[in-house]
Amino acid sequence: MNLPLQGYFSMLLTASVLGALCAAFAGSAFEKYLRYLASLICILLVLAPFRSFDATALFRNDVETPDVSLPDGLSLRERAGAQAEKEICAWISQSLSEQTGITPTEVRIDIDWTVEDPVIRSVAVRLPPEYADRTGKVAAWIETTCGVPCSVTVE
Repeated sequence: MNLPLQGYFSMLLTASVLGALCAAFAGSAFEKYLRYLASLICILLVLAPFRSFDATALFRNDVETPDVSLPDGLSLRERAGAQAEKEICAWISQSLSEQTGITPTEVRIDIDWTVEDPVIRSVAVRLPPEYADRTGKVAAWIETTCGVPCSVTVE
């Protein structure tokens, strides 16, 4: 058992036993006062761990993320943003290839990071020359699937 917790329970047990002994050996005139005092001490001991409890911490939502710099000089937010962009581009490329049969050479996205939540503003897709006649289909698929404007270029 944890030492501070063990001390707390032993203190509570000692106070309750001493209160019971004092009430048992006291005369009938002081018995009710001793029982009251022992009960009050036990209640205070039970409530003692809560005296430093800060209930306002439960309702606080102003948690700030620290600006940590990683070894390559990027902040944690910049690293997460770059990783998110990479994963979104990979998903768009894979989904486009699976659903339309068109494999893009490159997919880039424009994300607005100035607002609280990142918002994808546009998608840019580069296609190999053999898909030059299907640029409209790619742009329509991305605009329908992602809900953002798309620019399609051919190498």
